[in-house]
Amino acid sequence: MIDGMGDPGTTPACQPTVESLFQISYTLKHEIEKATTVDYVVTALEGSWWFEDMRTSSMTNRDEWKWTLMIMQPKEVSPRLVKEVVEPNERRTVEAQRNRDLLP
Repeated sequence: MIDGMGDPGTTPACQPTVESLFQISYTLKHEIEKATTVDYVVTALEGSWWFEDMRTSSMTNRDEWKWTLMIMQPKEVSPRLVKEVVEPNERRTVEAQRNRDLLP
């Protein structure tokens, strides 16, 4: 799960977040396939959206949205495996962002 804030369609952090979730999910799938005979389908992206103050916020003011994006994982995916996969992926994501920032 990854949390964020703002309009998911225009917030610069949202697209890399979605990419990271799928990279991690497919890497986990391949690691499980290598270690076992289990094969499974990577499930759809899911999201929850809300406002800090539901009484004063508006659905049309998407800049105030807070969100959590997630992809469900099967029981075969252990916390240890997630940690092994996420840490290198985080480093790649940071490096890719630095490289994008250097582009003219």
